[in-house]
Amino acid sequence: MSVGIMGLIKSSMGVLPGGKQEMFSIPFQQTARYIKEHKNDITKQEYQSIGKLIDIKTVDEKYDPINADPIKEYEDKTNVKEFKNYLLSWYQEGLRHPKTYFAAFNAMVSGW
Repeated sequence: MSVGIMGLIKSSMGVLPGGKQEMFSIPFQQTARYIKEHKNDITKQEYQSIGKLIDIKTVDEKYDPINADPIKEYEDKTNVKEFKNYLLSWYQEGLRHPKTYFAAFNAMVSGW
């Protein structure tokens, strides 16, 4: 019943669904921290796939360890294939520097 009511409320108020980037808060935060801490350990392929979703040049000024919004931004920028390419890069970097990913995760959930 609540799903139906919420659906009616959202449609009557013109609320649009969020983009795909909304479900990538933690991975984007991990990538942003990785970029800040390991700039020289990003391959050309990783740089390209990450750059489709995250503005790598502004990570240093935008990264907030407890808020993913500045990194993920507010609009859906790309397609499913580019998200898959990003996830491959995210996975590879996580294998190289898992402590960075662990620290980024802990920072994001620290408020809980």
